[in-house]
Amino acid sequence: MADQAPGFIVAHSHRLEDLTDIAVNFIERFPLAPLEQETILVQSNGIAQWLKINLAQHAGIASMIDVTLPARFQWQAYRAVLGDDIPRTSPFDKVRLSWRLLRILPDILEQDTRFAPLKNYISDDLDNRKLYQLSERLADLFDQYAIYRADWLDNWLNERDVLDNDEPVANEHAWQPELWRRVANDIGAEHLWNNRATLHQQFVKSARALNQRPAAIPPRIMVFGISSLPQQMLEVLDALKHLSQIVLCVHNPSKFYWADIVDGKEQLKQVVKAKSRLAHKPGMPLEWNDEELHQLAHPLLASWGKQGRDYIRLLDLYDESIQKQAALGHMTLELFESHATEHVLGQLQDDILNLRPLHETQQHWSPLSAQDQSVQFHICHSPQREIEVLHDRLLAAFADDPTLKPRDVMVMLPDVDTYAPYIDAVFGRYARDGNSQDTRAIPYTIADQTSRHRAPLLIALELLLSSDQLRFTQTDMLTLLSTPAIQRQFAIDDDDIEQLRVWMNESGGRWGLSANHRKLFFMPDDDETNSWWFAIKRMMAGYSIGYAEVENDWQGIVAYADIGGLGADLVGRFGYFIEQLERWWDRSQAARSYKDWVPVAEWLIDTFFDTDEASDALLKNQIVDQLYQVAEHVDEADNETALNIALFRESWLSRVDEHSLNQRFLAGAVNFATLMPMRAIPFKFVAILGMNESDYPRNTSQIDFDLMASRYRPGDRSRRDDDRYLFLEALLSARDVFYVSWVGFSARDNSERTPSVLVAQLREHLQQGWHSDLSEHTLAHKLQPFNRAYFDESTRVFSYASEWAQAHDSVSNQSSSGSVVIADDVSNERTIDLNDIKRFVQEPARLFFNSRLETYFSVDADETIDRESFQLDALTEWKLLQRVVDKTREAIRKELEPEQQMHHELARIRREGAVGTSVIADRHQQHIQQQAEDILETYRVVAEGYTRQNVTPYWIDVEYNNVTIEEGIEGLHWDDNGQCAWIITTASQVAAKKADDITESGWKHFAPYYVGHLLLNSRQPTVTHIVSRGGCHFKLPAIEPAVVNFQLEAMTKLISLAYREPVAMHLDLARTYLKTMSKEGDEAAAEAAACEYYEVGTSQRKPLVETAQYCARTAATFNEIREQRYFKAFIDTIYRPMFEFVEQQGGPKA
Repeated sequence: MADQAPGFIVAHSHRLEDLTDIAVNFIERFPLAPLEQETILVQSNGIAQWLKINLAQHAGIASMIDVTLPARFQWQAYRAVLGDDIPRTSPFDKVRLSWRLLRILPDILEQDTRFAPLKNYISDDLDNRKLYQLSERLADLFDQYAIYRADWLDNWLNERDVLDNDEPVANEHAWQPELWRRVANDIGAEHLWNNRATLHQQFVKSARALNQRPAAIPPRIMVFGISSLPQQMLEVLDALKHLSQIVLCVHNPSKFYWADIVDGKEQLKQVVKAKSRLAHKPGMPLEWNDEELHQLAHPLLASWGKQGRDYIRLLDLYDESIQKQAALGHMTLELFESHATEHVLGQLQDDILNLRPLHETQQHWSPLSAQDQSVQFHICHSPQREIEVLHDRLLAAFADDPTLKPRDVMVMLPDVDTYAPYIDAVFGRYARDGNSQDTRAIPYTIADQTSRHRAPLLIALELLLSSDQLRFTQTDMLTLLSTPAIQRQFAIDDDDIEQLRVWMNESGGRWGLSANHRKLFFMPDDDETNSWWFAIKRMMAGYSIGYAEVENDWQGIVAYADIGGLGADLVGRFGYFIEQLERWWDRSQAARSYKDWVPVAEWLIDTFFDTDEASDALLKNQIVDQLYQVAEHVDEADNETALNIALFRESWLSRVDEHSLNQRFLAGAVNFATLMPMRAIPFKFVAILGMNESDYPRNTSQIDFDLMASRYRPGDRSRRDDDRYLFLEALLSARDVFYVSWVGFSARDNSERTPSVLVAQLREHLQQGWHSDLSEHTLAHKLQPFNRAYFDESTRVFSYASEWAQAHDSVSNQSSSGSVVIADDVSNERTIDLNDIKRFVQEPARLFFNSRLETYFSVDADETIDRESFQLDALTEWKLLQRVVDKTREAIRKELEPEQQMHHELARIRREGAVGTSVIADRHQQHIQQQAEDILETYRVVAEGYTRQNVTPYWIDVEYNNVTIEEGIEGLHWDDNGQCAWIITTASQVAAKKADDITESGWKHFAPYYVGHLLLNSRQPTVTHIVSRGGCHFKLPAIEPAVVNFQLEAMTKLISLAYREPVAMHLDLARTYLKTMSKEGDEAAAEAAACEYYEVGTSQRKPLVETAQYCARTAATFNEIREQRYFKAFIDTIYRPMFEFVEQQGGPKA
């Protein structure tokens, strides 16, 4: 063993590359015996992979290396020295301890009044959810005590309820020592390992007394790249130093002693009285006041270095490097070579290395050059824009430096899960396509992603495990059916899902598996309307009965007749899926012990998920392993507590994303990873995104009964201190570029947002130290990636998105030519109907976008309906009312009983589930009936005297200017004298309550009726009656044929024009213009009113430019509309005749 030079050796360097050289030097100088493993303690998978790669580069191969976590090694060392009587895993592990607490807490709370605060907390805990959460928090607290306050726990076990300096535990916290004693007694007071503090002390004593290394203790233990270790772990290593070679490779920012420049130096001096082997900076006094700090030390190191300072200083208690110099062959253990200082990044790192205060920085370096872009700040409007900007900047960096490779880039984020979708969207956009690849493609990998809220299988599993609160809505069903593993299991594909989406909406399936399931949500227990079995029965009835008998119900079920042919098979598969869901829901209702939940969970996975795919099989194995591991923990804690589904779900799935050393990292591509401690791996290009004030340093909620919080000891961990030191490590690990980005502008109103305080401190230091305002090193980016500035050579921002550049070039060419370049219209002949005319009159540009560009802005995406129809939306109410009116009007034509037909149709609508259930359905049914009665009562009055009406549509087709208007008109009536009348009954609110008027919202519906009126009068004199909602009536008298021909001729010319090019105009805009013109008689006033209507709006109405989907894309301002050469033509030809016609009937102008 002498060849291994045992001892506690600490190597310091500010560069991880140099620490790697030291590690390699130790391995080469003091080789282990054949088949002996190197044991390396690390805290992150990144450091582990970095070291393995570099060891392989030096030796040609990296093998026989055991990389493990410090806490795991600590327990292994206890067992190796104290014997196998100590369990392989500690019963004090957080997970095991939480289950034990969950079992013993209820009895303790009832027996001891000291636990009143905890008893009050869970007094209203009906489902043990609070008890479970409390057990987890207490287990975590005791775990922290065991690591950082083992002396407290030792005192408590010995009935001494004291803290530091024999301070008594306050009465309100007296339950903590008592609870710890109860836990220890429950585990077994006779066991040595029951008392963590006693166990540790016994280990230290026994290890130091050993003369021979136990077989389970490795000959060399190397701690690499860890920036903080608890003192208890250092004591473990110190106890083994005479048996093994202990090598700590420590990342130290400065070559001088700097412990006193950080807050808390007095407490540190009380704990660590050993002298540091690091030299004091020449000229720096040994003692100074805090007011003098800014004159003596580097301000960023003083602000950010607390976590690392404590660890480095604690090492001085154990460091034997000086005493072991001879045995080590006088190896250099302090490698602090100066950085390359040709750029500001290197100069800043050199300042920290040499502990320069601000005034020395100002004297030492020249002012910051605009060409020096080694430190960059980028301000964006959203996380997606941050990723887009980074992508462009990386492309530029690769172009400028051919030696820079994707593997040389590290991107760190406060929360990688937040950014992962944007990363995939931006970097994944240029994926390899066959053998070709976009030159803008950058290989990338994302580490640290959690599977629980990302992997489809896990998302679906968690949804199923939420059955206690799940209503099984359309959204829930489609989410489950969109999971590939579920699709394979039930033989349902993506095309089937689109079909099911339609069937769900039309068959009335809304939520709830059955009436029994809906009863839990306070719905009637005898009414399954809108449930999934209700929808399935309608589908199956429709298939069985068919279209021939669709008007007739079968056993009270209204058949949904759109199921036919092979559709029955899909309904069967969907029905089987619903059946399995109901079986699962029934099984999940009862509370049971974790042990009893295990077979239920196995059944759930086997029933719903086909895991033949390799990725799903791997994930399934992972979650099943976690299921069994938790079962072991519960069994070790003797816990038989009955758990409801919510507690079982959380106890199982919360462990799926536990931190391990097996996560992917350093995969030869741009690395995206979470900002984590001990990940300061050197990269040429280091980017930190998401540096927002609210997001970094990250906040953690502090429990109010944590006794450590107000009793600081050197070495205590703090999330915010960790984040500060991590930012410092990231800054020091960048070799060529340090890139910082944050969301500094609101995407809503462009208001400024504050960056992280760490970014503000860094910027302030650079400004003061290098006499620069950083304007040349800070870029405020635009909201959209297609902003013209990105393609203007005169600006500092740029983009590689050539698609947007081409769009701008196209617009520029159009502007320069003075006209819009549109592809030739291949068809000069058009056939349209009244619906096309309705769209044309409302927004003429719509014809061009829909027909020529095949673009539909106003088409709503398929929506799911997840709730009862407590309030019918306008469209649904219109459809149902129109249906009742049409059916009742048909009964009148057939001389049937109209009231009976109306009631029959309303009852059928109710049985279809269209109006909800119970009193909700009653209210909707009564409302629709009243509306229908009002319309039909007016219809009877208007139709009186007409003795005949058409049974089939009356087809009209007229052609003007190569435009054929073709329409089948229903509702024509004739009297005995042959006078024709077109009687329209519509659920829309067209006619106003005041006779001879059109409502504000009725004009868009009136337009096609007006054109239909023209078409009918082109054949014969016809009177048109519009009977609309509320029973309101508007009459259109017959029009002379010459007037009809003139208007249709002029209209079709403009329709033909609208097909050829987009025309910016809108019905409401024209109405505002004509209304003002009629009142004021002043064209300027009319234009001003139209301009205000289009661009400004009111408190009750948005500007038209925000709501007119097609017109707004053609003209951003009213001036652009007015300056069109067709503006007057549309006003005078399309809109004025229609408005004046209404005015002539007695209604108000426009």
